[in-house]
Amino acid sequence: MKLTTRFLLAAFAVAAATPSFGASGPANASFDPMKFVPREASNQTSLFESRRARQINELNKRLENSFSTTADLRLDGAAEYPTPITAGPASMTGDIDGPDGQLWYYTADYVIKSVPVNPYFTDKIMLEYKFDIYDADRKFMGSVHDKVRYTSDEVCIPMPGGLQIVPIVTRNFFNNDEKYEIMISLAVNTTTPGTNHYRTVVYSLNGEKESLPVEDTTTGQDVTKEFDKPVFVFNSTIADVLDASTPGKETLYITCIEEERDPNYNYEDFGNLSGEDFWNAISNQFANIIVYDKVENGSMHEVYRQKIRTYSTQGDQQDTPLLISFGKNGSFYYLFPYYKETFYNPYYSNEDDLTQRENNTFVVDLVKISNGVSSLVKRTEIPMEKSTDPNAYFTCYSVGDLRYRDDILMKEQENAPNYIVTTMDLDKSLSTLGKSFTIFDAEGKKVTKLFEGADSSIALSDIEGFNPMQMFVSIKDGDYTFNMVDLTDGKVETVIPSLYSVDSSSDPERLLANLDRVKAGDSFQYAIEMRNTVINDNEEDVMRILWTDRQGKFVNIERLPLGTSVIYAQSNLSNAVLDPHFINTDDVREYMVLVKRGTPGLNQQEEFMVVQPENPAAPDGKTILHCTPCEKGILSGIVPFPDPKKPRLIVYYLKSNDEGNDLYTQDVYLLPFGGSAVEEIGEAGTATGILFDGATLTAEGEIAVYNLQGVKVASGINSLDVTTLDVGLYIAVAGDKICKFAVR
Repeated sequence: MKLTTRFLLAAFAVAAATPSFGASGPANASFDPMKFVPREASNQTSLFESRRARQINELNKRLENSFSTTADLRLDGAAEYPTPITAGPASMTGDIDGPDGQLWYYTADYVIKSVPVNPYFTDKIMLEYKFDIYDADRKFMGSVHDKVRYTSDEVCIPMPGGLQIVPIVTRNFFNNDEKYEIMISLAVNTTTPGTNHYRTVVYSLNGEKESLPVEDTTTGQDVTKEFDKPVFVFNSTIADVLDASTPGKETLYITCIEEERDPNYNYEDFGNLSGEDFWNAISNQFANIIVYDKVENGSMHEVYRQKIRTYSTQGDQQDTPLLISFGKNGSFYYLFPYYKETFYNPYYSNEDDLTQRENNTFVVDLVKISNGVSSLVKRTEIPMEKSTDPNAYFTCYSVGDLRYRDDILMKEQENAPNYIVTTMDLDKSLSTLGKSFTIFDAEGKKVTKLFEGADSSIALSDIEGFNPMQMFVSIKDGDYTFNMVDLTDGKVETVIPSLYSVDSSSDPERLLANLDRVKAGDSFQYAIEMRNTVINDNEEDVMRILWTDRQGKFVNIERLPLGTSVIYAQSNLSNAVLDPHFINTDDVREYMVLVKRGTPGLNQQEEFMVVQPENPAAPDGKTILHCTPCEKGILSGIVPFPDPKKPRLIVYYLKSNDEGNDLYTQDVYLLPFGGSAVEEIGEAGTATGILFDGATLTAEGEIAVYNLQGVKVASGINSLDVTTLDVGLYIAVAGDKICKFAVR
């Protein structure tokens, strides 16, 4: 069974926002497409494209606001880097869920007409769009090419974001033939200010064509072109796609959202309303959530419909999900959390102060979808309690704000789930004061308090054989503390201070919130980025990664030489990416690092590096890949995919053409790359000057043995018994001699 949810709209806004779909990621906590909230796209602060990366970056800004080192520019070069598969330049590039769990790709090109409005502004009107579709092996599968079919009261498609491909390929949802189906979502400005039209246009890949007139942007005259003929059009915004397909059978649930307003009020004249009319108009706006499972007899077949008042949507009604779709034990569900009454008390003008309604109830509806029929499995009602903090004006409730679908704790009895409920305190200006996390049962009773008063939190990667964990940030003695919490029982397993001392004789050093747990043998360790870089003997800036054991005790520090003139750097620390075999086939761990290089306030550029740390095989480290601004443009996104079948790394570039339109290029690197410094080291034997008989190393003078993380694990003079070492590959150094050997 393949189960994916590619995107989800945030809480439905009073003034409908342009829908946006984001890049996906691999199925782990760090790059999970199921945790993407499109409204966050405009807030991207890191080229590592994930919600977790943005959370880390935002938290680090609070931990420390300045990052700077200065030196002369000298780039670390390598003789040869891996060669990617390149797509573009194009108006847009990206990935899309293909059939049978594959990851497909697309490029898009737009024909845009520039219309000068005044000396300072030129309007851009999209006339045509074309999407080229490629399969997982980059084989060209076909194109979708059409004109924008504006109606008489439509003006233009706002860019970016107004036109997007729905990132999933279907086959038999809209048609019964064997052609793949591509959905294109449009948001179109109209002649009525504040009013947009939303629709989704469906095409068969390599399907029927039709000839239509379209304006030639060079001559301004109409010409006739051949376009793809839509097979279906529906006037809704797609909020969610749940792919519940099994081998040989496509099963999809598409969720759309339609805005509904009170017909008794003219919302174009909203500013003139006051009193009861003002409140009635603003509070009688709804999101109609409709789930479809197929097209039948020319119409979308409705499986479920839920109507939620906009002012009753959960959380802060801005950044929390409106719904959550998921599968469990072969069954498929939707979760609809909302407030029973409007969150705010009635108010009668935009100048009135907002106040929270008392004695309200947080409701969670669990709905099951089966064979085209929906049923309410369980309605949970949780009495809301307002915070006693005198600075808290509002206390919001939500499910899905912590780990999205993992906030739903299903049991064998489907009508008895537990939920991780987030309560968020806001001050009068609606700024967040803190969050608390509690497990409630299906009857609305508290089960466990997970954490209270968190400044922020970051999901730790799921590791097979271990309970899910979350890092909660709290302030203790005026400083930040990282609390590693088991989400099954709320136990704080490990506490790591952000000001960390390696031992009692060392000065404490600042840690960043960029961290994760990484599998290590039959346990796991924590990898944490250290705040300050250091300078090595080559005058290079060196990033340092602190490694601790499960209890937070010091293990070692890995050093990553990054060249010089590093203004800022950020590593991608996640269990999947730090697997030594993800990037290369050897046992040395690689790191992915974003680097801002140059002179503060002057010439700067963002770069992407894949590096090995300093280790016996490569004392100065090794650069595996180095991507810099080039003819493709500047770096605009880095997306690793630790897919077990086809792992890969995608690097996006962005540049502008002569007309000022954005062009994207997508480089796809197939992983793993292959060898590294360890593969260049000879085996123990006469040729290397160090002998090994399977149990004992022999050489002249001192012999030192290192593991592949650069940690010295044994030493001796002239001979060394290594039978007590763990099974694995090691490096032996004796004077100027070096070799690799395996303990079996």
